[in-house]
Amino acid sequence: CVDTALKMNFRSDLKHGDEIVINVTPVSVDEAWTRREILGRLHEAVAHHGKIIVFKNRIEEIFGSPILVFTLINECYLCLLGYSLAIQSESTFVAKLKIIFMIITSLILTFLHCLYGEKLRTEGDRLSSAIYFVPWYDQDRQFKKCLLLMNEMSKKKITISPHRIKDVGLPLLVQVINTIFSLYNVISAAVN
Repeated sequence: CVDTALKMNFRSDLKHGDEIVINVTPVSVDEAWTRREILGRLHEAVAHHGKIIVFKNRIEEIFGSPILVFTLINECYLCLLGYSLAIQSESTFVAKLKIIFMIITSLILTFLHCLYGEKLRTEGDRLSSAIYFVPWYDQDRQFKKCLLLMNEMSKKKITISPHRIKDVGLPLLVQVINTIFSLYNVISAAVN
């Protein structure tokens, strides 16, 4: 349910993001842009960045607690599955296959949450790269200072972090997988 709602929110709110940020730089080297065109494109990119921040805050407000609870419970569940897999050394192949299937299913659910968090983070990083490729070297000092200020402000990472406990993204998925395999290795070494 939470996955479907996240997917629907991402599709509706961030649908046109690629067009705005990618088009900040000229298409070819020969094409010269006026200051007004550059400022217009930068304005669109900054407005899109602002929408991303509002979207992130709304997602954290609506889905923050469910995502945090799901992540913590799912980590415990995966550790229990790893424990049961490690202690079932004499079980049948079918019993072990059932546990492996449950582990894979739980990891897929965790991956879906982390995928949307990662998409949001990379979408937020695009403003910084768009600012970097603006032809600033032909502009005046005030314009360069504005670009520098925009670049510094865009360096702040935009991540879904429910209650500021964990950042939801692909590093969280890697952390969960490492925890499961570490627990499995420790228990299987203790059992054998």
